[in-house]
Amino acid sequence: MPGLPDDIALLIDKNLPPMQRCFVFLREAILIGYLQKGQHIVERDLVDLLEISRTPVREAIGRLVDENLLEHYPHRGVVVVGFTVKDIKEMYDLRITLEVFLVRRVIESVRKEDLIDLRGQMNAEIDGGMKFNSRPEVNFHVRLLSLVKHRWLNRFLGQLEEYISKIHVLSFRKEGRQETAIREHFDIIDAMIEGDADRAEKLMRSHLIGSLESCLEMMPVVHRSVIADK
Repeated sequence: MPGLPDDIALLIDKNLPPMQRCFVFLREAILIGYLQKGQHIVERDLVDLLEISRTPVREAIGRLVDENLLEHYPHRGVVVVGFTVKDIKEMYDLRITLEVFLVRRVIESVRKEDLIDLRGQMNAEIDGGMKFNSRPEVNFHVRLLSLVKHRWLNRFLGQLEEYISKIHVLSFRKEGRQETAIREHFDIIDAMIEGDADRAEKLMRSHLIGSLESCLEMMPVVHRSVIADK
């Protein structure tokens, strides 16, 4: 695909049904900052790029409008809403509040043995050469959330994590941030194993602030779109 960076081309999953293929591609491209706020989405370009018809493209766009990631304007077409710096800061503000609450809930309700087991899984992944991965099954934050039985925390923080997991990948473009985050994960889990809620909360807050700062620092170097124009 001429002009499409290799890492963005990987977002196209031809094994998915046409509508889902378009939806996933657009959603991921917006969340990682490849498609940016104010850019126009051109149906014809997506049809050619994804090798599908216009109908699934329109269905996918409709779903993304419902998610407030795209907006349809009369006489202007479909425009990326995306995320501003203000949006990202506000999401992280909420994330910090919820994750600090999560830390205390974990310490109060999760068995020490389960936390030790989680730490063992983390160690095994590092020993096996695995670094950070945003997939839910290996995401430290999502794993912590899965340990607690709290319907609304799981719903709201889970949804927020889904958005942020894509955005904070930007922070790992900063040299050394990935390794720092891994060390911080271990510090947090160790504090929870020890039952030190105050220390665990402080470490979690510092960790997320570092993630936000790195993300914002790397925002100016994200990809520009080749299938959308301003």
